[in-house]
Amino acid sequence: MGLLTYLFVPVFMILIGLGLKKSPNNNTFSLQSIVFVAISILLVYILVSDSNSEYIGLYQRMIESVFIIWIIFCAIVIKNKTSR
Repeated sequence: MGLLTYLFVPVFMILIGLGLKKSPNNNTFSLQSIVFVAISILLVYILVSDSNSEYIGLYQRMIESVFIIWIIFCAIVIKNKTSR
């Protein structure tokens, strides 16, 4: 189940980032989403390609940290939009 999470979350993050790219007000968040996706894809690749590493737990936490940071940025953008 974890592997499915690590594969699908970046896909949905990029879809959100590309979808928001069409909106002129969300270009910064769109760019941030694309950067976070690139980082998470790189980390997922490292995790999958070296599955016998002694650092596999660290790779998992790094991927999850990228997801959490993206969620925090998303919450900040939503908060700023509703406060205007």
